[in-house]
Amino acid sequence: MACLAVIVLVACGDADSGSGTPGPPVDVAMVGPVDAGATVSDWLVPGFQPGFWTASTEDDVTVLRMSRGIGDEDGESWILRFRDNDDGLPELLDGTHRWTSWDGETSVFEEYFVAGRVTIQSWDPDGVLAGLIEWDAPPAYRRPQREFTFPFWVEPGLATTQGRPGDLVSVEAGSAVEIGVPLVQFVGVVEDSRCPADVTCVWEGRVVTRWQVVGETVVTIDVEGVIGGEGMGVGVAAPSDFESYTIEVREVDATTDRAVALVTIGS
Repeated sequence: MACLAVIVLVACGDADSGSGTPGPPVDVAMVGPVDAGATVSDWLVPGFQPGFWTASTEDDVTVLRMSRGIGDEDGESWILRFRDNDDGLPELLDGTHRWTSWDGETSVFEEYFVAGRVTIQSWDPDGVLAGLIEWDAPPAYRRPQREFTFPFWVEPGLATTQGRPGDLVSVEAGSAVEIGVPLVQFVGVVEDSRCPADVTCVWEGRVVTRWQVVGETVVTIDVEGVIGGEGMGVGVAAPSDFESYTIEVREVDATTDRAVALVTIGS
C-alpha cells in the first residue's frame, strides 16, 4: 500500500546553507513519497544558460544544488539542505536562491526559501533523488516573478562533457554534451527492431532514439533510422530563435543504452 505524508516544517536553519550564512526559519510543506512527475530529463534545467542538478551527502545531510552560469562571470544557484530520514521523506533544513554577478567586483544577492512546497518522488542518497520544488518568493524579492517551480532529478553516473560542433560524441542515456551553450542530452532508446546481423529478415527494422536540446527552452526529438545500414537517422532541434542543432546518429547500442552522434549547428 502506498503511503502519503504531508508535513509542515517550521525549523531554524542553524547550520551553513552553503554560503557561510545560516538560513532563516523555514515554513515549507514536505510531501511524499509520491509521484511528482519528475524524469531523468529534469536533471537539466533550461535557461539562457542551462544548468543541472547535483547532490552531495555528508553524515546525514544531503545538499541538493542547481547551478548555471549567466555569461562569463555571473551565475545562479539553488541550494537546499536536507536531513535524511529512514522513511523516505527528508527534513528540509534550509534553502537559498543565490545570484552572483561581477561588474568590476563580485557581488552576491541571496533570498531564502521560506515558503512553498517540496514534493519528494524518490529519496535515496546513494541512488535517485527526484521530486518537485515550488518556491514562493518573499515580499522583498527584487524580480517580478513571484513563484518558481523546479522538478529535479539526481542520479549517479549522469554527467556533462564538453564538445564542439562537428564532434562525434558518445553518450550514455541521461547524460549530456555541451555544444556551444545548449546541452544536448541523449534520453535513451525508444525502439530497436533492427534485424540482427546473423539473421535473414523480411524487414531491416529500425532504431529510434530520443534526444533533448536544452537551451532557453527544451526541445525533444526522436531520431529514426537504420543505423549501420544505408539509412542514417537525422533530427533537427531549435531550442531558440537563433540556432538550430542537427543530430546525426551514427551508432546505437541498446544493450548498454549508449549512442554515438554527430552534432552540428544549423540544419
